[in-house]
Amino acid sequence: MNTKMKNSAFDKLKLAPIALAAGAGMMLAAAAPAQAAVVSLSQTVTQGGVVYFAIYNSTVDSPLTQLPGATGSNAYGISSAAIVGGRSDAFDGFGGITVNGAAFKQPNDEVDLTTTGAGTFVNTISPVNLGGINTSLDYFMSASSPTVRVFGTFTNTTANLLSAAIAYGGNLGCDKNCRIEDSSTGDNAFQSALDRWFITSDGPTDLDPFLTFVRFGPGGQLASSTPAVPSEDFDGNVDQFADIWTLSLAPGETKSLMWFVNFNNSLAEAQAGTPVFDDLSTLGAAGLLAGLSPTQIAGTANWKQTPEPSSLIGLGSLLGFGLLSKIKRRNP
Repeated sequence: MNTKMKNSAFDKLKLAPIALAAGAGMMLAAAAPAQAAVVSLSQTVTQGGVVYFAIYNSTVDSPLTQLPGATGSNAYGISSAAIVGGRSDAFDGFGGITVNGAAFKQPNDEVDLTTTGAGTFVNTISPVNLGGINTSLDYFMSASSPTVRVFGTFTNTTANLLSAAIAYGGNLGCDKNCRIEDSSTGDNAFQSALDRWFITSDGPTDLDPFLTFVRFGPGGQLASSTPAVPSEDFDGNVDQFADIWTLSLAPGETKSLMWFVNFNNSLAEAQAGTPVFDDLSTLGAAGLLAGLSPTQIAGTANWKQTPEPSSLIGLGSLLGFGLLSKIKRRNP
């Protein structure tokens, strides 16, 4: 979407439902004064009933370091996580990305840590240029939900068309008993082009959290491949997950990718929580788009907003309140 289109009256109408959803998160953020600080890694954050331990550089290795073209350098990520007063031992280094094989790390081992009524934001201070692509990776830990949002932003800084292969994932922490319990297609057989989300557990051990991994929204861009699938062997392990997303970036163009992980103590709780991830409207109503502008949301490749005509009814309210500101497994 070019600048002229973004500024058109039609486009403002088109983005109205997105603004409404984002507005819910903005209002939550305004409920308490922001506490922002440049902090050194590592950091541990407790929000929404989940403790996210040791967020730092060089924590995510396999499978990202084992993919074709990878430099072998470990990526920035979340070391481990646990439900407060509940199940523990989620993740063994997760939530990292690579760009055309180059691992993303926060520059100077620093992040901007901001806490509001909506939750805690762990944001990139300055994008890192990886092969001509300015890259940032931000985490949002919701205060009202046991959910972390992972948001990557990619800008082509060159005068040429670039293709960016974004690998995302890490080690789920469910060890040798890792298995998929359910998915958006209603079974435990992973289908890369169909399963928008899937739920994992550590099987008969039954000690780790049930994790819901949300990959994309209806109509959003699909992963080009999923080389590491939970419950299937990758580099001698069955608890690895990696999607690869291929973005085409025109000179100066910015695109983003957005993923979620939701934590629960039981499979039933995890299944009951999946409607929150139906689309951008349900995400916004749940406060999971907090801190994102309509422009950022509209530029997210793996989520697409297709407003119904009736959804534009909310435009007047926005103005009044001032808030409008199974292809099996892997693809080849």
